[in-house]
Amino acid sequence: MASSTMGGPGAASIHVRAGWSLGGVQDRYIFSDPGSDQFVGRCLNAFSLSSTSFATLPPHFAPDQNLFDGDQEAGWRSILPGYVELPMCFKSALRFLLASLVFHQDWLRAKFTHQHPLFQSPVFTSGHVARLKPSVLIGEFEHPVSGLVATGVPPSISQLRAICELKADVVALRECVSERSDAVLAAVNLLPEACATAIAQRVRVDGMREVTAQDVSQIVSNQLSPIALLLNQLLTRGVQPPVAAPVDDAKQPDGADGVQPDPAEPAFDQFHWRGRMCRVVRRGFTFPL
Repeated sequence: MASSTMGGPGAASIHVRAGWSLGGVQDRYIFSDPGSDQFVGRCLNAFSLSSTSFATLPPHFAPDQNLFDGDQEAGWRSILPGYVELPMCFKSALRFLLASLVFHQDWLRAKFTHQHPLFQSPVFTSGHVARLKPSVLIGEFEHPVSGLVATGVPPSISQLRAICELKADVVALRECVSERSDAVLAAVNLLPEACATAIAQRVRVDGMREVTAQDVSQIVSNQLSPIALLLNQLLTRGVQPPVAAPVDDAKQPDGADGVQPDPAEPAFDQFHWRGRMCRVVRRGFTFPL
């Protein structure tokens, strides 16, 4: 087993499991590592090291499960002669033995004839095996009801479990996307129109609605109405636009622009020299000392 099984148990673990001696010196320095005995036991059960079934839990009952009606001691005595003489350490394993027998009853009936002495024993003739079949618990790694945890499981099996769970999630996601691909594509195609409709209902933007000839006429009327009103007032009062009087450039001071000041503008002189207009001082002006 140690040499022919890939990743199997070591030779020392096999010797300790079988109770063989490693030799005078080795027995004093080589001991079984925690979990190695359980690991060898799982390999002896021919569990595959390349499958999560290597961490299979044994058939068992829930801790609070009553196997018999009434007195439990009386129930065990009815199916197992000599139950009273058995040691307590062995009695604690009887629940697992009965659970395994109940779990494998179909396999036993398929492999043995009905006249086999096993089926004539009190455990089968009492009807307890058939009655307890729905109560048997089975699983891998850890059972959520009983809390039983598998021991002797190497880290590679735990990593394999995580990979299998991830693979199952990816397959489920791919199936979900494949089933809903048509609906998703239809929703994507309708998304722009749905967004535009929702925005148009909640936000009023003139550029988002169709502009008609009536809208253009209304905009033009709104812009021309104040202008028409002002012209009407001017014509009614007979007000003429002011006309500037001619100005003799010879009478203007050197550098002046020759434009008559507007009464509505501030009363200060402006001068033009060196190619720039609207200067507030004459050419050659100096501040008084």
